[in-house]
Amino acid sequence: MTHIKNLFIATFSLSMIVIILNHNAIAACFRYIDKTGKYIFDRQFSWANTFSEGLAAVEISSCQWGFIDKTGKVVINPQFESTRRFSEGLAAVRINNKYGYIDKAGTLVIKPQFDDTIEFSEGLAEVRVGNKWGYIDKTGKLVIRPQFDEAGKFSEGFAAVMLSEDKWGYIDKTGKFIIQSWFTFARSFSEGLAAVSIDIEEGPDLPRPGNKGYIDKTGKLVIKPQFRWANNFSNGLAVVYTDNKAGYIDKNGKYVIGPKLWKLAENFSEGLAAVHNREEKSGYINKAGEYVISPQFDYAENFSEGLAAVREYGRDNKWGYIDKTGKFVINPQFFHAYEFIDGIALIRCD
Repeated sequence: MTHIKNLFIATFSLSMIVIILNHNAIAACFRYIDKTGKYIFDRQFSWANTFSEGLAAVEISSCQWGFIDKTGKVVINPQFESTRRFSEGLAAVRINNKYGYIDKAGTLVIKPQFDDTIEFSEGLAEVRVGNKWGYIDKTGKLVIRPQFDEAGKFSEGFAAVMLSEDKWGYIDKTGKFIIQSWFTFARSFSEGLAAVSIDIEEGPDLPRPGNKGYIDKTGKLVIKPQFRWANNFSNGLAVVYTDNKAGYIDKNGKYVIGPKLWKLAENFSEGLAAVHNREEKSGYINKAGEYVISPQFDYAENFSEGLAAVREYGRDNKWGYIDKTGKFVINPQFFHAYEFIDGIALIRCD
């Protein structure tokens, strides 16, 4: 399953998506559809991933993974114990319990030698050797030696890393600490800011321990820690949570929507954001905070390419797709449904 590293990349989300990359559960049924709901080819798979850079990882034979193109043709034969998605032209694969990287021809360009790996981002990828994380370039060279207990992907030239004692800081692509490690929580930079928390004693003018705020790229706190949870900025707004509410702030830390009695809220995508209310129903709001699709779904994913996957109670808990008016354009019929990417969506059919 996709590697998840502690609080660094943890996020509140309405998404129920689990991209399966290892054969570690009972086989299911996965297929691919177009925007009319039609299967784009007849073949189905016991496990599969969404398309990335034109290819999708699928389990073709028992515990053997390969890659297909958008016609369903196998373009990289099944031979791997597990795989990750293509990113920047390379995909991590596991052979004999070690990870390396292949190109889109299926050629091993970085031999299997790592205990774990993550996708490339900004030319570098996190790799684990033993119990420490470092970074390699696309030749497989260790450009930042394994030394971190945890390591995040590079974003806007910085990566959040954790040394011992659960302290996070930020390094540049040479491995130099640009922002020293004194945060107890750290997200990647997005639109120039990163969410962090500082473990200090609570007082009249001090944040509650664990509260999240935002720093700029100099490490300066530009939005003081005051939120129980804080997501990355996207389109100029960030979802933040207080004890019982969620809302959207701008880069000055000012609420532009809320806070309101939402249990969960997603980033805006294509002008709309999915929110989940206290009555356990999901709908969509605009940037004025107004409902444009009323809360009526059990779960609701973000819009992608004009459609959003939703699950509606009362239809056997099946998933379908709606347009931006809230109308079903693909009726609920799937065990689960994933976002559209280049006109194709992965669905689970059992």
